[in-house]
Amino acid sequence: MLRNVEIGFMSSDTRQLNKNDISLERTSPQKKRQRELARLGQEQGLAELVHSMDCPFEWEGRYSLDDGTGWKDQANEDRDDFENKVVVVKRRYLSSDEPMLLWRPLHNEYLAEFVQGEGRRDYYNEVCPRCYKTDSGHRPLYQCMDCFSPELVCRCCREAHVDRPLDIIKKWNGKIFKPVFLRDIGLRIQLGHTRGEECQHLHQGIHLVSVDYCDCPGRNISFRQQCMCHQWFPATQEDPQTCATFRVLDLFYRLTLHGKSNIYNFMNGLEKLTNNGGITYQKDRYKVFARMSLQYRHLLMLKHGGRENDLDGRPVKDTQPGELAVDCIACPRPGINLPDDWESASLEKRFLYFLFLAIDACFRLKRCLVSSEVKDPGLGTGWSYFVEDSPFRAYIKTVKAQTEMSTCSGLDYANTRYSRGYGATGVAIGVCARHKIVQRTDAVDLPKGERFILRHVNLHLHCVNSYDIVCQWHKHLAKRMESMPDLVRVDVPTRTMDYVIPKLHIHSHNLNCQLNFSLNYTPDVRQTGEGIERPWVNIGPVSTSTREMGPGMRHDTLNDHLHHWNWIKTIALGKILQKRLHNAVAERNAQRRSLEELTERQGDNAERWIKMQLSMMKHEVRLTLAEKEQEDANAGVPSIHHVTPSAFISHGLELEEQQCRLAQDVNTQGKVDKLVLDENPESIPLMLPSSLSPAEHEQGCRTGLLEIELQLRDAQMRRSLEHLRNYLHIRSRLVTYRDSNVRHQSMLTRSHAMLARNDMKTETHKQRYQAAWLVVLKGHEGDKTRVKWMQLRDADIWCLSRSFGQEKTQGDGGGREVE
Repeated sequence: MLRNVEIGFMSSDTRQLNKNDISLERTSPQKKRQRELARLGQEQGLAELVHSMDCPFEWEGRYSLDDGTGWKDQANEDRDDFENKVVVVKRRYLSSDEPMLLWRPLHNEYLAEFVQGEGRRDYYNEVCPRCYKTDSGHRPLYQCMDCFSPELVCRCCREAHVDRPLDIIKKWNGKIFKPVFLRDIGLRIQLGHTRGEECQHLHQGIHLVSVDYCDCPGRNISFRQQCMCHQWFPATQEDPQTCATFRVLDLFYRLTLHGKSNIYNFMNGLEKLTNNGGITYQKDRYKVFARMSLQYRHLLMLKHGGRENDLDGRPVKDTQPGELAVDCIACPRPGINLPDDWESASLEKRFLYFLFLAIDACFRLKRCLVSSEVKDPGLGTGWSYFVEDSPFRAYIKTVKAQTEMSTCSGLDYANTRYSRGYGATGVAIGVCARHKIVQRTDAVDLPKGERFILRHVNLHLHCVNSYDIVCQWHKHLAKRMESMPDLVRVDVPTRTMDYVIPKLHIHSHNLNCQLNFSLNYTPDVRQTGEGIERPWVNIGPVSTSTREMGPGMRHDTLNDHLHHWNWIKTIALGKILQKRLHNAVAERNAQRRSLEELTERQGDNAERWIKMQLSMMKHEVRLTLAEKEQEDANAGVPSIHHVTPSAFISHGLELEEQQCRLAQDVNTQGKVDKLVLDENPESIPLMLPSSLSPAEHEQGCRTGLLEIELQLRDAQMRRSLEHLRNYLHIRSRLVTYRDSNVRHQSMLTRSHAMLARNDMKTETHKQRYQAAWLVVLKGHEGDKTRVKWMQLRDADIWCLSRSFGQEKTQGDGGGREVE
């Protein structure tokens, strides 16, 4: 039976494939010869012959082999043409179709061989295998990290490295290998003389070598384990034909972490080291090296996480979510770095136990719609920084298309329109805002826009969430958490949390956000800055490499870079905190010296200012008066009414403030609702003790009421002055915002209306302070020296701003600065 078979051969420049059809007859001996030829490697005539070919060659007549150029049929007239043909149909292997799926079950075996390289392996012989000396001075304790043989030798390794003086030597101290120098064991380099021997210095590049695997009966060691024993990383699990040395993998590992080098450029460099001319054809090993480097870096992360030396003997597949991540050692962690009574700390010290978390997304780290989780599974997704992949994907499938409504000006990150053709529009992470350490399993792909979850926060810690769009993110957070899967659900009502916007991003928000989410107005926090942006500076450059990766390889690559970032931040944390402490102490000393110099120059004014600052607030005065009245009641002093004197005066001051607001409304609006009253309510005299004459005090006023009113007036002046300063600061911010951002008539009209409302509040607190100061002055019989507060004039109230520097809020004369 004849059948057409496609036979092809390569052109001389190896760029073109020429194919021809020939008729072959199917016979069983031919297939047997074909398998033998492929196994023996005699493929010069038939370069790549497929084992599982559906249409084997069929010939009539006798079968024989010539001198290695291919099959030869002595009875076939086309034998000369066939001898020059080359079969180029690609050989199909299961390992090339699903290499990662085949490698994952061998986690434990690879990791065991990987970690054994840190110890002596099976080399416990007390006889040096090189010099065979047995005395105590020649114990085999030295191992060369650059030589091929992993055996331990004695000090005779000095003679073996005369021509290799730069190799790295390690010495076994009974527990671990410690690096030593060849100089320490007596090696001296003689310059200016030649030994007449060929240089054996290691040459980086791509090498073609012949390897004989050991297949002795009784030795249960696979070919891949033999490669790993000599620090060669196999590219495949069965019958490896390509390997990469641990040294070259470690070189790429360091280059990609520190210099963000990619595999393509690195492999080009290795090829140029082998042959810089580029004339000789070299087999493409890009995909092979990519798999080996990914597996090597994954094993390093498992090794750093202590998974091979697990006390419970768990296999690698039982690694818990986030177990391989590097945690922040400086953030509060109950049971680790906090005292036992930290929950009962005083209000003055509770800020020490706040956890500051910053959240942000990077839209540079996109991933195109290539490959899938089935074709490219992650080796350790969910074990370190990225969230567990399977539960996350299952949840994403249940989420319908949503349109996030933004109520803040200029912020619409959740509805990014540039998502077509991308499997992920970016990556979001959560870090501790103080130390910039990425939190475990807090990295997640963004299917569309900035949507993700925060977890792994101790229930009892007060959390300060910093996020550039927290004004939108915090809304209905508790309700949204109810629909989340159990894996990431957070019980928001049981936690104490603050929501803030970083100080750089807050200028892009409207005024309402700037007032409600500012770090300046949040108690017990500090200016945490924009630390969340710093990890993106380190990780952002890999976006061009990871954009075309499959989901599994991309997650493993980003996990590795996040792991490196956390480690370098952790080891530098001691120096950073020490530097901050020294800077804080130096700044404290400088501020103290400035205060002392200012106090010395001001003289008596400084003492008056200190007394002003020591004055009590309104609630403190009321509390002090209430305590005194309770003491009088306990002592038997009779009360003339169920309303205490301090409560009576306080209600009177509140009525006075309401009269002032009503009078201001009448003056500004020009009309109020008509009331059937004999007189205007804002002008009814309240007859407070300060408005009575001395004779009226003696006849109908209880003793001590005037003193109570003067104390409350003192607190009223302090509160009015603080409000006045705050509104002047707000005006400065409003003016700056108007000059920088406001355009067009409608927006200018709203800005002017907002400024007018702010000025109205400024006027209210000014009048309240001036009225209270006059009352206190009258109570001290006009003696200004007995009034500790200064008189506030209209010219004293003005705002410091770029466009308002010469303009006064009230008045037109010069005055003292109130802001």
